[in-house]
Amino acid sequence: MATPSVRILEHRVKFFDDRPEEVNDCRTDDNLKKWLKGKGAAAVVVQGTSQQESITFKVEGAPVKGLTRTNKTSKFYVTVSTESIVMGDFEVGEHTHTFDKQDIEVLAAARANWSLVTTFHDADGKEFAKRESSFKIVAPKA
Repeated sequence: MATPSVRILEHRVKFFDDRPEEVNDCRTDDNLKKWLKGKGAAAVVVQGTSQQESITFKVEGAPVKGLTRTNKTSKFYVTVSTESIVMGDFEVGEHTHTFDKQDIEVLAAARANWSLVTTFHDADGKEFAKRESSFKIVAPKA
């Protein structure tokens, strides 16, 4: 019986301010490796703005059940939050999932450098991709 595999093809971040949309094309092995290492990430998060991510991926081999994105956010090597979003069940083929819009709150304590580990896995815990990146939360533009 075939087992499912999931390949990330593209990651987008839409900003709701004056910044252009960020597009990470992961269709080549080299680009995927760079993306998984956090290259090309939205390295600066501006408080008082909003952003929305979407991901395009390809399911091969067999349908995937309970595809989930888990974000583990850390500050100074201490895990601050872990959030899992079940994207759903997907048949073999190419799919795009758009995550909910995120409003970036204005909190002085949040202004810092952060680390983020993002994993994509199925309902049974089989990991398909793991991305390590970092970002900085900055004050709103004056």
